[in-house]
Amino acid sequence: MIFQVSLTKNIRKPYQPKLNQVKSYIKHSLVKKFGVINIAIVIVSTKVSHELNLKYRGRDYPTNVISLEDRSTREEFNILQGELVLCDEIIVNESKQLGNIEGHYAHMIVHGVLHLQGFDHIQDDEAMRMENLEVQILNDLGFANPYKLGIGER
Repeated sequence: MIFQVSLTKNIRKPYQPKLNQVKSYIKHSLVKKFGVINIAIVIVSTKVSHELNLKYRGRDYPTNVISLEDRSTREEFNILQGELVLCDEIIVNESKQLGNIEGHYAHMIVHGVLHLQGFDHIQDDEAMRMENLEVQILNDLGFANPYKLGIGER
């Protein structure tokens, strides 16, 4: 398996995950088998998150994580390829309920990687499956269940 991950921090803060942590979160989040994995993680401002959310999802507000996937390579060539855009300010604000910024960053990366693999939370049954996977993966990484703490993504 080829495993490539990049981490770009447009906003730099000491509490943000390091590349080795990001790689670990991604590896733990792989529910499906892929021959090649190429994921770019970008940490951005609220302004940039807002612009990208409007451009790619048609939603006129910033959000904690945006998953931009390349479905064609996943389905046709078994390549997991995409980009996760993480909004630092929103993640920090949401993590105040958890008391653990590292855990919330991990959750957003896990959540985003599941989206890149085709998981979603539009329908209730899909949401439950995705939440259960997130809780299991975060537990394996040593983090608490975010849905019991009231900061789940749903």
